[in-house]
Amino acid sequence: MRSAIRVAAAAAAVMLVAQSATWAQQPPPVRIRGQIEKVDGDMLTVKARDGSTVMVKLADNARVTAMVKAQLSDIKQGTFIGVTAMPQADGSQKAIGLHIFMESQRGVVADRHFPWDREPGSTMTNANVDSIVTGVEGQTIVVKYKEGEKKVVVPPNTPIVTFVRRAADVKAYVTSSRRQQAPASPGSDNMHRITRVAAVAAGISIAAVSAAWAQQQPTVRVRGTIEAVDGALLTIKTREGSGVKARLADNAMIVAVIKASFSDIKQGSFIGVTGMPQADGSQRCMEIHIFPEPMRGTGEGHRPWDLRPQSTMTNATVDQVVTAVGDHTLTLKYKDGEKKIVVGSDCPIVTYTPGDRAELKPGAKIFINAAVKNEDGTLAVPRINVGRDAAPPM
Repeated sequence: MRSAIRVAAAAAAVMLVAQSATWAQQPPPVRIRGQIEKVDGDMLTVKARDGSTVMVKLADNARVTAMVKAQLSDIKQGTFIGVTAMPQADGSQKAIGLHIFMESQRGVVADRHFPWDREPGSTMTNANVDSIVTGVEGQTIVVKYKEGEKKVVVPPNTPIVTFVRRAADVKAYVTSSRRQQAPASPGSDNMHRITRVAAVAAGISIAAVSAAWAQQQPTVRVRGTIEAVDGALLTIKTREGSGVKARLADNAMIVAVIKASFSDIKQGSFIGVTGMPQADGSQRCMEIHIFPEPMRGTGEGHRPWDLRPQSTMTNATVDQVVTAVGDHTLTLKYKDGEKKIVVGSDCPIVTYTPGDRAELKPGAKIFINAAVKNEDGTLAVPRINVGRDAAPPM
């Protein structure tokens, strides 16, 4: 039975195609709202709402996030929400769709008010609920964001959704009967998902970036220390000793790296381990990062990594934890296999939390996973990890 689920990029959704590589210099991404007609491996055939047919190829680490139905009663004072609306003559906004953000998205999704393309003249407001008043024509919500506030009238029939952790894959999502709620506010805030951090949000988000999908410009990783900050331009001394200029995107994601401990790792935790292969087939831990729950599934698998020669990266679920007097041992399982990780007392362990631009200052340790070189030689940066009380791993 064909799914009634619509494919949409909802506010703050991950740009599935670009992850974090192409958006600065490739042709601008486009939003697709529609219905999946066919799934062939990682290729989707999508019937767009304008009647056209679009072929979309999913990235290996594509994000699929399920939208589920919510109610107005789920919105409380202090809730962080996104509102798609039409401006009214009295300056208020009449809601045509609401989405309730997960708490982990607070501070990651930019709070602001801006034009939106759901309907001609429509707007998007991502903001905190300040007050709720019940009236004859529905409820009125006052939302506050960094630069102001909006009064939003919510008619009784307004679609309201929230988000849950990604489905295992698109086929599972398409055939799931319990997730038939169409997205309330399709679109994207052009926020790059951290692919890798708490920004997994909002609907199946598809950014078809024309030919850029097949011909992405190569990205570079930068590990180093900030030497100077001039607005959005960072001067960074890399670990190799060279100097680079990195320019933050207007909506760049800032992710703070904070200390964690081995006791924070539980059976079922989703973690990333940089390791060195050992003669017995195990991996000796060089560093561990514990993913927040919304990042579960990020880059799952085992592959080479460039922290040190011969080093590897394993993003996987903890199957078994063995604590010993000396080294601890973790058994990690991922889609195609498993790895035994030996964790010594010298292995740094960190986790992530939303950061702030104020943390990007001289002396701060940073890691940029996927920067793109601009024509002027600077690096375009959609996301940056900064050490808060621990140097970023990787």
